[in-house]
Amino acid sequence: MQPAVIRRIASNRCVDASTLLLSVNLGWSSTRCELESHPIEYGLIVGPIDAVCSAVSNVTLRKDKLPMKNCSPRDVADTFGKCGIPWEWNRLGLLVDPQSSEIQGHMDLGIMKLADPYEYLSAVTNSICVVTKQAYSVGVYYDGKLGIQYIFNRKSGLVEERELDQLVLLLGSEHAASGIGRVLLDVALRISEMRKGALIVLGDIPLSCLSNDAAANISGFLPKKVLELPRTELINYAIEDYATWVDQRGLLRGHNLSLIGPGGRHSIAKDVTSKNEHALALVVSQDGEITLFRQGLGQRLATQTGDDALFDQNTSNV
Repeated sequence: MQPAVIRRIASNRCVDASTLLLSVNLGWSSTRCELESHPIEYGLIVGPIDAVCSAVSNVTLRKDKLPMKNCSPRDVADTFGKCGIPWEWNRLGLLVDPQSSEIQGHMDLGIMKLADPYEYLSAVTNSICVVTKQAYSVGVYYDGKLGIQYIFNRKSGLVEERELDQLVLLLGSEHAASGIGRVLLDVALRISEMRKGALIVLGDIPLSCLSNDAAANISGFLPKKVLELPRTELINYAIEDYATWVDQRGLLRGHNLSLIGPGGRHSIAKDVTSKNEHALALVVSQDGEITLFRQGLGQRLATQTGDDALFDQNTSNV
């Protein structure tokens, strides 16, 4: 993990950099301990106490503050148990003072009925949310978006730090501004960590690329707004055998679509984006590699921590 990135994010949000770094380290440690056996999404909300309490109705403030310094995930879990916090909560939030590095309260974010409450909280309270997404994956939210992901690359044995702000720029200003591109990139990154394959098309699919089965599936599918869907639902759609389609308006139009093309996922993505210059395609390979296709050209995501270039530019023949 790069402390410089953490300091830059903290500096403009009235958060002590050491507090944010402690939160990221505690969140990362939590992905590798007994907490991961519980079906929860565990987040540290680092921000103004009053603002968070106003945004979430069921915050419980602690009488004895829990310092994060020298605090282990097991300490946190033991403290939860003493407070009688039910583990069936599917989204647990811990309120962290942005200056003192103390855990000051807890809350059940599941009652908010939002696809991603951390996006909401980071936007309305000027907080930074450090969230354990799954085993060996931590996300950092700020300004109403998922901005950084830390993912353990089993192949290299390194922790990868991915700044989604920079990656989203490669999707183009239209998709980046709408938020659709950010969501689909996040989905692709999570599928990459799962070591499963996927083909996600963003934009119109040329009729010549649709098989009869795909056309029938689309006509029988009720479109859904991508920004309102839980990430887990999108991931489940995307990891099916064939393509997932999201149109220009951000509507999920179909999944498991058999597209006509010259070969596998990469060849089909190249063909679709060649025929529609406004379409994008994200291809995830089972080895964890992600390739972005635009106008028939592929750009492969860098896979090593510390790479100077986000993408390998020499992939036009993919």
